[in-house]
Amino acid sequence: MDGDTRAGHDGWPHAANAGRIPVLHSVISPRTVLAHVSRYFSVQAPATCHLIKQSLNETYLIRQPERSFIARAYATRRPASEIAYELDLLTHLASRNVRVPAPVAANDGKLAVALGAPEGDRAIALFPYAEGAQFACKDAAQCRLAGRLLARVHDASDAFKSSHWRRRLDVDFLIDDPLHAIRPFLAHRPADLDHLENLGARLRARLTGLAAAGLDWGVCHGDFGAKNIHDGGGETDATIIDFDSCGEGWRAYDFAPIRRATLNENEELWNAFLVGYGDVRPIRAVDLQAVSLFRLLRHLSMLGVFARNVDVWGVVRLDDSSLDRWFRTLRAWDAHQASQRP
Repeated sequence: MDGDTRAGHDGWPHAANAGRIPVLHSVISPRTVLAHVSRYFSVQAPATCHLIKQSLNETYLIRQPERSFIARAYATRRPASEIAYELDLLTHLASRNVRVPAPVAANDGKLAVALGAPEGDRAIALFPYAEGAQFACKDAAQCRLAGRLLARVHDASDAFKSSHWRRRLDVDFLIDDPLHAIRPFLAHRPADLDHLENLGARLRARLTGLAAAGLDWGVCHGDFGAKNIHDGGGETDATIIDFDSCGEGWRAYDFAPIRRATLNENEELWNAFLVGYGDVRPIRAVDLQAVSLFRLLRHLSMLGVFARNVDVWGVVRLDDSSLDRWFRTLRAWDAHQASQRP
């Protein structure tokens, strides 16, 4: 056996530096998360911890007999300033009586603690668990409540200030960066690449024009879909969760997921959402006009997310059959826009 390998306990040859291989992103064991959280926060035994979601970060559910928490382990690729901005925003919204899971302070008063992972230190924050079922957006009362809740987020965040940097949901984020990320995966599909480049230029021009017409700009939730709204069982106690995609942007961006969810149902649901939003905050005509555009921009930005994370998530959502589905949506939007022109 040469000098670069050694026999493992299972008989297979192991690399001598096997313990030092680079790690892009690890999944921390629930047991380790619970032990770490219990050390720094007021979480006492008996308690259980389970991984409930793996995405850009990992989300864990910690249950105690009388109280439950969500622990989020942020990826090392998320800048510390962005995490601090998110936690500042949640604290601000909760202080304005918006139903959000405000971060729980650690025993030393900090809102996040570091846990050493193979890829580097990862921030962990703790939040109260939002009980109740996820919204389905198939009920007019729920849609109206969702509209009120989003309007309260937008209204309360008008006065929000943070000393921490957070990326904006602007033209770079919505168009330029996704195009840059996806280009390498379209080298063998020149027709789709040409279409995407042309579409990007038209989207940029359309968005720039609407912004100049007065689109509402401010803090956005960034992923305001039914999955991130928990029904507390009453008419006013729904909670909005998961501000991991928040940032300053055009507020109509937050309308797009609800519009997508209600398209296959009926206009009554969409109108109920708009009525609920209008109960709290006026809606500008230009913002309504922009919702269709932001639906496509969300689609494009998600394509960019998958392209940027292939080294961690794999390329399964960017193979040819997946790209066919992505481009069917892009071309369908194009066709619909063409049908609306006089």
